Amino acid sequence: STCAIIYHLASHPSTQRKLQAELDAELGSEDLLAATADQVKRLPFLDACINEGLRVHSTSSIGLPRVVPEGGMSVSGLFFPAGTVVSVPSYSIHRDPAVWGDDTEAFRPERWLPYEGVPGSATKEVDAREKERLARIQRTFNPFSVGPRACVGRNLAFLELQIIVASL
Repeated sequence: STCAIIYHLASHPSTQRKLQAELDAELGSEDLLAATADQVKRLPFLDACINEGLRVHSTSSIGLPRVVPEGGMSVSGLFFPAGTVVSVPSYSIHRDPAVWGDDTEAFRPERWLPYEGVPGSATKEVDAREKERLARIQRTFNPFSVGPRACVGRNLAFLELQIIVASL
């Protein structure tokens, strides 16, 4: 994941400059070898770059198989009998144009920000429509899986990514 994020930042110099500007403004000019956890906790563009890297380059793109429980289940009008192995591939849901827009293959961290980071929008109150767009993104994003079998180390893994990307 770290390599993918760094690759995408290197491939998109304007995005790299925006991230560097946020890091310079928030971290200051301290001459530390690495950023600290406290320094990287609330950096929205850093988080957006990491999330976008995890979306475009999922660590597990095939999804994790689950077995349909006894009695079967219906999903979106389709019935699956008990014992059926089902999976939701991260690659597919992370490229759903209904959620991510028509540019699903593009590395565009701004999609994670209110009003997609349009200048001046940071001070604008987020309306209900924009809140729903951001909530839909969060519901659909699953780089660490979801539910009781989700990655137990996801918070630590995300913190490590924040520190590594901010420090490089």
